[in-house]
Amino acid sequence: MTMTTFKRIIKGGFLNFKRGGNYFLAAVLVVTITLSVITMIIFLQAVLHFSLTQIKDKVDVTIYFTTNAPEDKF
Repeated sequence: MTMTTFKRIIKGGFLNFKRGGNYFLAAVLVVTITLSVITMIIFLQAVLHFSLTQIKDKVDVTIYFTTNAPEDKF
């Protein structure tokens, strides 16, 4: 490949970016939003899993019995 062909390819690429700039911007925006949403979902899942583990470890059940309760209260 000669230098002239390489220059022609680069020039044509930039010209196509100028012509279809809105499409290029839209494509980059869609990819950015998609990756951001996927990252947020993974991060949220990790935070929720950690929180659930912490809550499960802290659950306490306490039962109090009254030994002198009368039988007719049942």
